[in-house]
Amino acid sequence: MSGNLSLLQIGSFYELRDQSNELVQTSTDAGVLANAALALYPSGGCSIVFGPGTFNCSQITISHSNTRIEGSGMSTVIQPIGNNSVFYFTSATGGGINYIQVGNFICKDSGLMTGNSAFFYFNAVSGLSYIMNFSLIQRVMFSGTCNRAFYDGGGTGDYLTGQLINDLFFEISSDGATFNNAFLSIMNLRTAIFSHGLLSLNLPNNSPFLALGVGTNSTIAGNNNLENLQVYINSSGYSGTGLILNNINGIRFENVGIIFVAPPNASSTGLSMSGSLGEMVFRRLKIYSANVGILFTSSNDIGFTYLANGSVFEDCGIYRCNTSIKCISDTSTKFFVGGQLLPAGSNFSPNPLTGTVQMFEVQGVDPIGVATITVGTSPFTYTNNDGVREAVYITGGTVTGITKNGVSLGILTTVLLEPGEQIIVSFTATPNMFRDRKG
Repeated sequence: MSGNLSLLQIGSFYELRDQSNELVQTSTDAGVLANAALALYPSGGCSIVFGPGTFNCSQITISHSNTRIEGSGMSTVIQPIGNNSVFYFTSATGGGINYIQVGNFICKDSGLMTGNSAFFYFNAVSGLSYIMNFSLIQRVMFSGTCNRAFYDGGGTGDYLTGQLINDLFFEISSDGATFNNAFLSIMNLRTAIFSHGLLSLNLPNNSPFLALGVGTNSTIAGNNNLENLQVYINSSGYSGTGLILNNINGIRFENVGIIFVAPPNASSTGLSMSGSLGEMVFRRLKIYSANVGILFTSSNDIGFTYLANGSVFEDCGIYRCNTSIKCISDTSTKFFVGGQLLPAGSNFSPNPLTGTVQMFEVQGVDPIGVATITVGTSPFTYTNNDGVREAVYITGGTVTGITKNGVSLGILTTVLLEPGEQIIVSFTATPNMFRDRKG
């Protein structure tokens, strides 16, 4: 059985009408009527359309598959009736609810929601695998003074449970709304797409725009796509982190911009990556005006220091940040291909980055001119840890042989090294060696 019901504003109260336009129930709480409509279809298949108007809603519990709740565009405003989440997604069995569609309205709050309350709350329960699968949240505008947009209560801490999987977040936007906590924080989001959004946010408590994987006890194979997003963080003196990826693999970014509109203070970060991360591709990621553009650091949850290994940053731009790239307790290798670094201060911390970041054809990596290499005893091994291509000049002394990548080169005066490559120089009298970085 399936049904289409309408929820209409009539003055100071609301009407629920069935598909024959017969009156079913009235209330001053639109959430009560929505739950009554859903209860008519215990096996799922309910469709509710909110008409134009402003709808004060208590919690709407969505626990059955094949459910659709839609507004009438920007003329429909959904707002909480108190400190409550509005759309509450839960699966009693852990198999997940499937084929949910919600959207086409404005979500607006005037500061009523606090704590864990969110407009879209996903009930992560320990021991239950899935919350919501193959579902769509689309065309939602956030406005006013809000608490959270999307939240799972902090997750279960177990990477096998509390999963949102195969879901699409499409055309999500914000008109300068204030969020007192993270806009989107989901521990276990997998194979999801967050696409086509223009978000202007005030984050006065230094909360992130997006946090994935935080709090898990192991690495999550996220395989999520974030694409065609422009995010403006407007808060004056913002000292938080715009994007947090923690213990989550397989992320793909495409055309994502993170712009700090007000001058940030000395502890703001554009993108923080921590934990056991890898298999990640970032294309045309742009970060503007953070203190640190991209931070690679160890996980506070499971202690991994081998992170983001083999990840590729392609045609990315990091602009007007005090430090473009910073590494802390990080022993893995990332590749930056193309793109541009234009720092307000320096590009790297530490400088050099000891081989953990390798750069190819990246504009704005300042050449250091010719610098002296301190030569040790023969055979002397030199590794290019500057992150960019460099020429190594060898003069004077008595050189007996040069080996690169296991191949004997004989005696040369100039050797070209890609990032991470090394040469071994053998000699009977110590030569002079210099490096010439070609960023």
